[in-house]
Amino acid sequence: MNIVIACCVGMSSSMMMESMLQYCKKTNQQMDIQVLSVDLLCTSDLTPDVILLGPQVRMSKKRLSKVFCDTPIGIIPDGVYAHVDGKKAVAFAEKLYAEKRVDDK
Repeated sequence: MNIVIACCVGMSSSMMMESMLQYCKKTNQQMDIQVLSVDLLCTSDLTPDVILLGPQVRMSKKRLSKVFCDTPIGIIPDGVYAHVDGKKAVAFAEKLYAEKRVDDK
């Protein structure tokens, strides 16, 4: 799965990405996870499977939904983000992706 964490490109989002990658490595899951600013993501040619927003940029969801209309977008829950819980963030991304796949059928 290809996941983009959209944020203000701060340290906390990079820490979340690292926590998610460590969890994936520990559980033998293959995921491509990267952190980009909302502005850079909007002008990129990326095609992520899921976009996760840091809570600090939750107001950007509508804007991103217009650019990535077929991509599930979710706001990382405050508690998950605050505790840099990679396991729960990966589970959240997987849930968004699975819900999108069910909706497509």
